[in-house]
Amino acid sequence: MDESKQVTTVQSPRKAPRRTPLGYQMPVKALLVALACLMLLTTVGGTALAIVGGEAGLYTESCTDFKHELYFYAAHMALYEDYCLNEALSWENVTAANATEQIARELEREAPTDLYLRVTDPEGRVLYDNIPDLTADWEYTTAYPMWYSTPHTIELEDGEQITLGENVMEELAPSDGEPDITVVYEVTLVVPREMTADSTFSRIAHVAVRLHELRWALIVVTLLCLALSVALIALLMMVAGRYPGEDAPRCRGVDRIPFDVFLGLYALLAGFEIALVIEMTYTDFVAGLITLITGLALVDLPLIVLLFMSTATRCKCGTVFKNTLIFYVLRLLWWCLVWVWRRVLCPVGRGIRALVCGIPLIWKGTLTLAALTAIELVWMLFSVRNVVAIYLWMLYKLITLPLLLYVLVCMRRLQQGAQRMAQGDLSHRVDERGLPSALREHATDLNSISIGMNRAVEERMKSERLRTELITNVSHDIKTPLTSIINYVDLLGKEPPANERAAEYLDVLQRQSQRLKKLIEDLMEASRASTGNISVNAAPLEVGILLSQAMGEYQERLRAAGLEAVYHAPESTPVILADGQLLWRVFDNLLSNAVKYAMRGSRLYIDLCEAEEHVCVIFRNVSAQPLHVAPEELTERFVRGDEARHGEGSGLGLSIAKSLVELQGGTLDICVDGDLFNVTVCLKTM
Repeated sequence: MDESKQVTTVQSPRKAPRRTPLGYQMPVKALLVALACLMLLTTVGGTALAIVGGEAGLYTESCTDFKHELYFYAAHMALYEDYCLNEALSWENVTAANATEQIARELEREAPTDLYLRVTDPEGRVLYDNIPDLTADWEYTTAYPMWYSTPHTIELEDGEQITLGENVMEELAPSDGEPDITVVYEVTLVVPREMTADSTFSRIAHVAVRLHELRWALIVVTLLCLALSVALIALLMMVAGRYPGEDAPRCRGVDRIPFDVFLGLYALLAGFEIALVIEMTYTDFVAGLITLITGLALVDLPLIVLLFMSTATRCKCGTVFKNTLIFYVLRLLWWCLVWVWRRVLCPVGRGIRALVCGIPLIWKGTLTLAALTAIELVWMLFSVRNVVAIYLWMLYKLITLPLLLYVLVCMRRLQQGAQRMAQGDLSHRVDERGLPSALREHATDLNSISIGMNRAVEERMKSERLRTELITNVSHDIKTPLTSIINYVDLLGKEPPANERAAEYLDVLQRQSQRLKKLIEDLMEASRASTGNISVNAAPLEVGILLSQAMGEYQERLRAAGLEAVYHAPESTPVILADGQLLWRVFDNLLSNAVKYAMRGSRLYIDLCEAEEHVCVIFRNVSAQPLHVAPEELTERFVRGDEARHGEGSGLGLSIAKSLVELQGGTLDICVDGDLFNVTVCLKTM
């Protein structure tokens, strides 16, 4: 091998394996989810604490006032929401004169430590008092109403009788025939300054002081946790759907659940939790609060983070709407509509259209006139009360309907004449007798068109016949002297040349005479093919074998032209009904055309394809010269893609190939896309 032609292959450096981002790892995702839930829980807790504290005066009142406000809420929940006073001052307890014992018993069971109270009836008598001699840190007096059906009398321990309900403050609507009576008791609540260490109010005082000191830090921490929550959720949404070793995002697990079903299940779960928390809060406030915090930490917040991640994954994969139950239902409905349209409505519509189109023009017009007449008759009967007008309308219809039917008959005659001409019967003439003036003019125009077209076709056929005869006669006339010229050139070639220049002249004569002989043979073959004067001996033929033989014959010429033949064929060899000699001539012309006009150093693609009823052979190559000729013109005689006519072709190869293919019942189509030249030969199978 020549060293100057050696090709040096340079190996590209190996790329380092792509590192998987840390966020794609499942343990890292789980850790980020846990941190996001923790930050969200802190944010929710801080926000709720700030809102409740703000309502209690955390940011507007002093530490003492804020502490007293918390005392009020604690006492209110202990005595009023837990209903211990209602139990003590109920009808049975008051009538039994044991209100004092009942209040003490309820307070011992319900009331928190370090809360003392005094209950006074409307007469100013003390029913219960456990306030010792102490210095009060907080004291609050309020009216406590109780509703009774009727006034009642109780007897105290010292024998004194008290009638409750004598001072009626409000009479409401009668209930069971008797008025409802409201008795207002006075309740005084006291929290001492000196409290036990483990009492509820001592803990409230400690929390109030600390919370008031850290009230602004609470807002800062809440905002910081909120920012961290947003950042962590954004990071989780970025890595959602990404997995180690995979370049594209993918839906897995929860992401495959229909999105609306996922949202619906989450809404049902949230509703169940809210109902459970409300129910537990009514019975036990602390238990309800614990349930709420547990549900947020273990269920709600993880599901919210998971919802954000799933939404991000679905957006990346493009399944936000496609993977929903609504989309599936709509797609099913669309498929049903398409099926109904294609299988029911379209066939019915085509049938109705075919039925209407198949009805002759006269019957169409008659049915249309009958329908319009029936509609007008119904309208006349319901709207016109004058009998004379109805009779006049009927007389008008009796006159106009025959005239309209006559016009329809004349139009039908014109329609039939136009159809005969469109089918190729140019000798047909429309009968103009009995037609109205406007329709007679139209019939005259149709007859004129028929005469003109007939004359043009005859002249075209005469011109084509004369041209074919001229080509044939001239070819025969030229062939005789050309044969003599070729023979004498051969004889001169056998004689010793007088000098080198005479030998060169003799070579030119031999080459040009052979070229002229080939041109005359092509002319005669093109003339016979275009006029159908070639006998076609159709027989079963394996087109793949014939094509392979043709390519084998042209192997050396293709190699000399710098072309690489790439042949594709199906495994089974298709069989067609064709003339082997004529089809060989077609393949010979196409391969010769590729050798003459294809670009050197390119490829010639030959594909053998089998369809339902046809076998197609496709030749594709890149033209060496720009193609400025329309594809339909390339199959005309003496037309070449090489407009400068530098090549050795005659411009008859494609015309002959097309005529030979059409004689065998096939088609030859040419497609030009830039410099890409494509020829498709289609023949019918057995």
